[in-house]
Amino acid sequence: MFNVQALRIKTADKTLVNGLDFTMQAGERWVILGANGCGKSSLLYACAGMPQAGRQVSLAAMKVVGQTFTQRMATLAALAPLRSLCPQRLDWNTALSPKQLSSLLKIPQGMGDMGLPQTWLNQALAMRSGGEQQRIALALTLAQSAPMCFLDEPLTYLDEVQQAQALTAIKASGKTVLMVSHHTRLSLAWATHCIMPTALGTAQGQWLFGAVAQVATIENLAIAYGIDVLQARRLWA
Repeated sequence: MFNVQALRIKTADKTLVNGLDFTMQAGERWVILGANGCGKSSLLYACAGMPQAGRQVSLAAMKVVGQTFTQRMATLAALAPLRSLCPQRLDWNTALSPKQLSSLLKIPQGMGDMGLPQTWLNQALAMRSGGEQQRIALALTLAQSAPMCFLDEPLTYLDEVQQAQALTAIKASGKTVLMVSHHTRLSLAWATHCIMPTALGTAQGQWLFGAVAQVATIENLAIAYGIDVLQARRLWA
């Protein structure tokens, strides 16, 4: 479903990702974990074909849903039918409604209310709170026909009940998902696989990845977040 080879991401002063190779199979749910500033969002956006400003991105090859891209980065036009992206920050200040936006995104007919309250569907996005906008963005992302989703902290601004509902909806979509999250315990209970840095505060850019049960040990979580094992055990054991 998705494979990236020799992915490297650099900023002016450090290497965030150094030669990462990993493969996601259809229907798997991957969560990217780690402390602030370790490169989680940089990794997500590079894999989505939208490298962030100030990042130098290179790769040997990327294979997405059977299509192989060997250029430095796949073009948005080529990737558009294959993946949908939910960004971390929205701040929609627009008179467009969710229904109007879904039309602009060419979401197929028959998607219903996208799991949103009926009263929201024809009201301006600017009228909604941060958490409500987050719910709309996630619903629109999941409603697109693309088989892969790239989600940058989709639980931001949501209360605990809505966080659980959001993860249930993502899982029920059956899509292959790569997600950045700071909700460690909740995300690990939802994910099939995880990616996390193997060291913090270094320029090596090495990442550990694999099935949650194998990778998300207390010892590895402690390294990824730059804390001692006792503190990690109190947080996540």
